[in-house]
Amino acid sequence: MNITTLVEQINEAAAAHRVGALQQLRRKLGKNPRTKKIFTKSTVKDTYAFNDGGRTELQFNIGLEVRDEQRFWRHGVAFSFERSQTLPDPSVLRPNVRRFNIWVESNADALRGFRMWDWEGSTRSEDRPPGEILEAALEDFISRQKFVFLGAMVPESKVDVTQILRDFDRLYALYEYCLEEIPSVYDPITSQRGVSATIHTMASRLAAEIEVDLRHNLLQDSLVRMLEAEFPGCLVHPEWEVAEGGRVDVAVDTRDGLLFCEIKVAPHIRSALRQAIGQLLEYAHWPNHRRANKWWVVSEEEPSAEDVAYLQTLRNQYGLPVFYRRIDAEAAVLGLET
Repeated sequence: MNITTLVEQINEAAAAHRVGALQQLRRKLGKNPRTKKIFTKSTVKDTYAFNDGGRTELQFNIGLEVRDEQRFWRHGVAFSFERSQTLPDPSVLRPNVRRFNIWVESNADALRGFRMWDWEGSTRSEDRPPGEILEAALEDFISRQKFVFLGAMVPESKVDVTQILRDFDRLYALYEYCLEEIPSVYDPITSQRGVSATIHTMASRLAAEIEVDLRHNLLQDSLVRMLEAEFPGCLVHPEWEVAEGGRVDVAVDTRDGLLFCEIKVAPHIRSALRQAIGQLLEYAHWPNHRRANKWWVVSEEEPSAEDVAYLQTLRNQYGLPVFYRRIDAEAAVLGLET
């Protein structure tokens, strides 16, 4: 395995994953990307690569590491505080780090299985659990131009592009949150009490939004595995692109046609159905795109008799091929079609 081959395989397979929309997201956030690819020739080095535009932000990163004469490949997200022509002042990464800390502190469970470590030149730290980059450590990282990594590392013989992309998808909410602009909470006229209240309110709201995103990602990963078992030999596509940049959560090329699955983290099924059906209607009928002949709304709640009757009405009266499936990610169970 070499870095160029691995990058090409990741770029090629990324369209079926959430992280495949990376540059689209960056454009939305005003980053003006030059490409649709995650990695480009200019961001691929001899033993590592980072996403296009990644020097001045939290970056998606892959790289070769040699330990005890064995080759390992890492994949995940990173901050590089090394000064360069692209990044002459690494302190501009501070807002990204601040948001990284908020996200990590609120969502430790979402990072299970990942580790964190850093490099200073050719010296690597020991692995540690994912955690915040505290202010004192940040000053050290900036002054020493360190590289800080969060993700996974596997032996070269076990490198799996699909797993890399799934892990990138797990980290996508963190990446997105780090890049979004955060309003300044400092106002010299505002009292300290007011500033603290603003920070608390903002952090609570953002933590709730992140929790929904992370739960969605967990359910999506679980659903993909369950569908691969339920439809053996059929292609399962996370983040199937439709409707001019829109993406259905999961699509399956079944032997009976294309199936679209839209996942909703909602307090009750009525809300999940309300959110999902409009999307599925658009995705399934958008011109010049392959149409789905069955739609699933997927959520965690048990359907009531009224929910079942409502779906039957939509099928019988309007001919909409919409069904509900309950998912239990912890038990790896996908309920019956209703």
